[in-house]
Amino acid sequence: MASEPQHMQLDEFIRDASKILDELQATDTELLLEDRGKIFRLVPKRASKRRKRFSREDPLFALGGAFASGEETDVARNKHEYLAQAYEDLHRA
Repeated sequence: MASEPQHMQLDEFIRDASKILDELQATDTELLLEDRGKIFRLVPKRASKRRKRFSREDPLFALGGAFASGEETDVARNKHEYLAQAYEDLHRA
């Protein structure tokens, strides 16, 4: 964080919350709110770093279809039956 956390009573924060939150975000400052002896900490969320786009050159792309055998598996053939059994087990009274 850029500086020491600000301290404030909750009722004071509520009166002008929008302005205070904008200020905290702009200054990257924490806020410690106190209410009836309890302290709550507000920390501005930092913008996430942009991730590189997924492309055909990505090594993970090569995994697509790597495990396909061409034949239907037992799970693929009986998926509806398995789902019905699981649903019945969960909802049996």
